[in-house]
Amino acid sequence: MPGPGTGRAATAAERGTGGGAMDFHHFMCPNVHPETARLRAEPGLLARFPALMGMVCDLEAGRITFQQPAPADGSPVPLAETDTAAALAGPEPFGAMRQARRQHQMVTQMAGHGARWFVSNMHDSAPFAPELYVGTPANLFQYTRRRGDRSAVLWRLDGYYEPSPRLGCVPDGEPLRDDLPFRDKRPEVVWRGNWTGITWTSPHGFERLGTHLDAATLPRHYPRARAVLMSLEAPDLLDCRFVAGAKVRRKRGSEAPLGALEDRKRSPEWLLRNRYQLCLPGNDVATQLYWVIGSNSLALKVETEFEVIVDHFLAPWVHYVPIAGDLSDLRDKVAYCEANPALCLAIIERANEAHARMQDKALWAEAEGIVLDRLGLLA
Repeated sequence: MPGPGTGRAATAAERGTGGGAMDFHHFMCPNVHPETARLRAEPGLLARFPALMGMVCDLEAGRITFQQPAPADGSPVPLAETDTAAALAGPEPFGAMRQARRQHQMVTQMAGHGARWFVSNMHDSAPFAPELYVGTPANLFQYTRRRGDRSAVLWRLDGYYEPSPRLGCVPDGEPLRDDLPFRDKRPEVVWRGNWTGITWTSPHGFERLGTHLDAATLPRHYPRARAVLMSLEAPDLLDCRFVAGAKVRRKRGSEAPLGALEDRKRSPEWLLRNRYQLCLPGNDVATQLYWVIGSNSLALKVETEFEVIVDHFLAPWVHYVPIAGDLSDLRDKVAYCEANPALCLAIIERANEAHARMQDKALWAEAEGIVLDRLGLLA
C-alpha cells in the first residue's frame, strides 16, 4: 500500500509491526532536535550530565569524548578522549568506564551504518531529559528512556534488546524452548532474579537496591524487594526470591544464600513449569519479559516508567498482563487469569507472534537507517 502522501510503497519499518500503528522508526526517534549539534561542537558539556556512560563520538573527526566515573567528593565529572580507530579495535580505550563493551559496540554499530557522529548514553536507568543539564533538547542514543521523553533515541543493546534468539538476555544464553502447554503448568507465580534496582533521588544522583542486603533494611519501594517480601508473607500467592550474583556475594563476603530472601539459580525449564512469570523491573525495565513472551507461560509485567526499543511491539492485555508497581492488584489479576484460561491462551499466542516479529533483522536495519537519515547523521 502507498506510504502517507508519497505514492510509493511503505517500508516495513514505516508500517510498523505491532504495539499500535506508530512506525517503528518513529517510536525509536519521536522528535528530531538539530540542537544536538551543540554537543558535537562542545563535548565538554558532557560534564554537566550525571556520570554514567555519556559519549560524543565524532567519526568524521576521529575523536571520542566520554565520561569517566564520578569522583566520590562530588566534584565535576571527569572526561576523557580517545580516537575512533582505537575504539573500533576494542573496549580497552573505555577501560575506566563501567561496561566499556557497550561503548565499543555503539561505535562499531554506528560506523557500520556510515554515521558521521552521534551522542549516546547506554547506561542502565537513563537520567532525565537533556534540557535539564544543558538547557536545550538533544537526541541522545540510549537503550532505555523514560516514557514521555520525546528526545531520546531508543537503540539496540547487544545481548538484551536485539533481533536475535538472545532477546531479553535468555538465561544460560541458549535459545528458549518450552514444550509444556499452559494448562499443564503449575498455577503458580514465580520470579528469580538479581539484586538490581535504581531509584533516582535527584537529577544527579541515585541509590541502588544492592546496598540493602537484609530483610530489615530492604526498601519496599523497589518492586523486586516488594515481591520477595510479599512472597514470604503470602507463599500461597507467589514464589519470588533473589539470586545473588558474584558482585553481591563479594560485597557481603559470603557465598551462602541470604536466608529466605534468596534461592540458588534456577533454570528456564524450572521457571517455565509455572503458568505465571512475574516480570519485575530491575534498574529500568523487566528484562525477562522479552524472553518470557516467547514461552507458553503468561507474562505478568510490573509496569515501570522506562521503555526499551522492543516495547514498540507490545501492549498490555494484548501480549502480557499489566501489574501495578506496588503489586496491589496481583492477587486479583491472577484469580482473573485462572478463571479465564482462554484469554490467557490468546495473550500467549499473540505474545509468541510479537516475539518472532522482534527478531526480524531486516526490519531493524531498515528502521535504524531511517532514524539516522532523519537525524542527518549519515554521510
